[in-house]
Amino acid sequence: MILGDGNSAARLLSRPGEAIYNDAGGLVEGNSPFQVAWLPDAQRDRYLEQVTQKANATGIKPPPPLSLRATSPPITARTRSCSGCWRRPNMS
Repeated sequence: MILGDGNSAARLLSRPGEAIYNDAGGLVEGNSPFQVAWLPDAQRDRYLEQVTQKANATGIKPPPPLSLRATSPPITARTRSCSGCWRRPNMS
């Protein structure tokens, strides 16, 4: 979601948990594909519930779960005319 306008590598992702890390402003040459562990939502939720129950039984307060889902419009790389600045797309 944060790749440059001319970088269509995300369209080639085909497996759950497959991702691209890019620290080059979204440029194609900065793509580093990788694979992360992936669980279906229901299985993940069951595991989180088991961890929470065990933590409660031992008096340990677990941290809130992390979410990698976007909650705002993606930030996209724009032209270098503004010295490499980042802008949020206008969603209106």
